[in-house]
Parts: sequence; C-alpha cells; structure tokens
Amino acid sequence: MAQADRGTEPDRPPRRQVPFGLHQGVDYLLVLFLGELALHTRSDTQRDLLVIGGVLLVVAIASDGPVSLVKAVPLWAHRLVDVLVMAGLVALPAAVSRGRSPMSGLLGVLVAVLMGRLVLSTRYAPSPPRRTLDADRIVRHGARSLGRAAGRRARRRQG
Repeated sequence: MAQADRGTEPDRPPRRQVPFGLHQGVDYLLVLFLGELALHTRSDTQRDLLVIGGVLLVVAIASDGPVSLVKAVPLWAHRLVDVLVMAGLVALPAAVSRGRSPMSGLLGVLVAVLMGRLVLSTRYAPSPPRRTLDADRIVRHGARSLGRAAGRRARRRQG
C-alpha cells in the first residue's frame, strides 16, 4: 500500500489530534508525577528524575502555547525536547544496574511510553484565534431566531 493511501482507508477512522494546550497540561502533570516519584527513590535516581522533570517543566513553561508563561520555545523545539526527555527516561533502567531503584526505572519507561503516545498524537500547530463577540451580530441573530419562531407558531395556528 502506498503511503499516500494510508489515511484514506475506509475501515480505519482518522487519528484524533490532541491540541497543544492539552499536551502542555499533561506535561505539567508528568512533571508532578516525576517529582513525586523522585521523593520516594534513592539519591542518584532522585537526581536523574528531578533533572528530567526540570527540563520538561522548563520547556512546558517556555513553549509557544496557550498554557505557558513565556513564549520563547517554538513548537518544533518543544517536540524535540519531549523526544530527548523520553530518551532520558528510557535510559534510566541502565542506571538501575549501578545500584539504583528498579521501580523508578520501570516507572520512568512507563512515563516515556505515555509521552511517546502524547507526542505522536499532538497537533503541533497554534490554535486558531477565537472570534471576538460582536454584540450587533448577536442581537441580529437573536431577533432573526425569534422572528422565525413566531412565524412557525403563526403557521401552526392557521393550518
């Protein structure tokens, strides 16, 4: 099957895209989880988890998205850092062989798999700007709806 035909299969629904703001929110939750995990591990693993969580927090705060404080990191760079964080989490079990916590390594790989799924399903595009409310348009639309409803009611009474 050609690559261009992949998205047009009738039996497969199109993959849903996660908006980037939701991705950032999940990044913040993963930072909290990694911080909590670091509190319950040995010191070497704790340092590794805190560094990885810190990198994830900085890129989430600084990315050009709706849930960021500073819009300094472009979306492509955020995606790249996400992949690097996943690589760091997957490499954590190698550190386990040096006397570190095996459970933290396993949970790190689990978080990396979740992040991988999130990265693959995120729409790395700015959200379209929201339309501002136009009071005149709202009044016209409301008046038109009331007129149509009154006309339907009058036709029902006649017929």
